[in-house]
Amino acid sequence: MEEKRFRMVVIAFASLKGGVGKTTLTYNLASLWADMGKRVLAIDFDPQGNLTFAFLPPESLPEDAQTRCLFSRKSPQPYPVSENLWLLGADSKLSSWDMRGTNPDLLLPSQVIRSLPFDLVLLDTPTGWRPLTRAAILSCDYIVVPVDPSPFAVAGIVQLVDNLVEFSSKQKRTVEVLGVVVNLAEEHTRITQRVIESVKQLMGEGKFLGVLSKSVRVKETALERKPLHILAPESKWAQQIEQIAEAIERRVKKK
Repeated sequence: MEEKRFRMVVIAFASLKGGVGKTTLTYNLASLWADMGKRVLAIDFDPQGNLTFAFLPPESLPEDAQTRCLFSRKSPQPYPVSENLWLLGADSKLSSWDMRGTNPDLLLPSQVIRSLPFDLVLLDTPTGWRPLTRAAILSCDYIVVPVDPSPFAVAGIVQLVDNLVEFSSKQKRTVEVLGVVVNLAEEHTRITQRVIESVKQLMGEGKFLGVLSKSVRVKETALERKPLHILAPESKWAQQIEQIAEAIERRVKKK
């Protein structure tokens, strides 16, 4: 009997604005889904390497487990972080690929990623509309947009969506914004509530994926290399990550 083929889902976490928690979400969701039994690959497309650092010391990463392997003809060997979690990490040389503009090499990562045996692939992207961001977008099925509760949050979403529409048209490829997460939120403040309502009005109720509250505890996950559901399993932050994961799963299942 022919073995049933898995359906890989590739999700990029992208924003034109920095400091909105892309890496925090990628790290915690990858770890949570892996502990739930899914085969998860996390890929760090950001030359700063914050996602890589969250998982392990960057110097521990072999060359064939680095993200830049995706831009070559070499087959990458993702680094095993835990039983169901693997990493392709960033290093300083990755930034050289960010200077290549519309070089056709930016199309390579998608082909390589689709050849790998994972259920979920999560991509942490650089801030802004850079070549590496576009390479990640060309590789994904869906985009999750983290925003902070600021007066400019909705304007950033609109600009990102406009860029996506134009880019998708040129590349003849459709990438869907799966939804928005309001990160670094102080839930009961007026600005946070306004941003949440604005996101729902702009994107639709179903594309609001949840809130992750502002806390030093959340930042400590990367420093201690422990995700929220391990570091503080009974906390509201761990519950919020689980709720965001469930919302993403519901959206994907509808497709």
